[in-house]
Amino acid sequence: TVQRRDIDRQPRDRLTATLKKNSFACYENKDYPNCTESFRKLIEYSSEPKLKLYLAISLFNSNNLEIPEKSDDIFIRNEKIKLIRNHYLEISNLLSDYLSFVEERKFKEPNISEYYFLLAISKYYSGNKKQAVYYFQKIRLDKKYSEKIRYNIALIEAE
Repeated sequence: TVQRRDIDRQPRDRLTATLKKNSFACYENKDYPNCTESFRKLIEYSSEPKLKLYLAISLFNSNNLEIPEKSDDIFIRNEKIKLIRNHYLEISNLLSDYLSFVEERKFKEPNISEYYFLLAISKYYSGNKKQAVYYFQKIRLDKKYSEKIRYNIALIEAE
């Protein structure tokens, strides 16, 4: 017999499947600004850890933040800076959650250096320079990122 909770779950499962399909279609088309909201909704319904990674990458690649201009009123400029910091803080939190999950379970993640690099950049832009340097150094032996890492650490230390 079909139980009540199975009946209640069916629409939710269909909704989750539809959200997942739409989110990944946007992601594959690199339509990052539009897929961020889909991933946010999907995370509400699913506890799949990799969804946080996809949301973080989508947020990182969506260019919808206004850059503060010297001509801006000081209040407006500060608000834009605050939005940028909060944006990167959200990205760093999502990446930290995913990378903690990967490390705890000792999964083999082929792109882990890329994710640590994004995490370091996010930490830097959210105002946490010490942690940025820590994550840059964590992947310093990866030849793909070694030059970028040296550059970014030198930039941080020169400030």
